[in-house]
Order: sequence, then C-alpha cells, then structure tokens
Amino acid sequence: MRPEAVSRIGRGNLDHMNSGGGGVHLNVTINAVDAKSVRELLSQTKIQHEFARMYFQGRNEGMW
Repeated sequence: MRPEAVSRIGRGNLDHMNSGGGGVHLNVTINAVDAKSVRELLSQTKIQHEFARMYFQGRNEGMW
C-alpha cells in the first residue's frame, strides 16, 4: 500500500481492519425540545439520505 493511502486511512484503522474488525459506530446528537420533532426530522427522506451519505463517505474515507 502506498504511504499516502496509509497516511489517509491511518495505521490504527488498517491494523483494526486487518485483525478482522472494521465495524462502524455512528453517534448523532440532536438537541430538541420534544420527541415528536425528532421523529418528524428523522422521517424526512432528505435527512435519511444525508445521514446515509455521511456514513458511507466516512466509511469509504477511513474516518470510522
């Protein structure tokens, strides 16, 4: 693997993947006044697509 790739992905992430790991955990904090507004926010397709985009981008770039 090229040094640039190791630098971008990170030695720790590569070691973790090589040991059979690689699971992704994503924590999101939403400050809201009530649960209903959170449910309404998360039910929006646009918001769901944005969460999915961020997740896959982070996974593909070795951020998580």
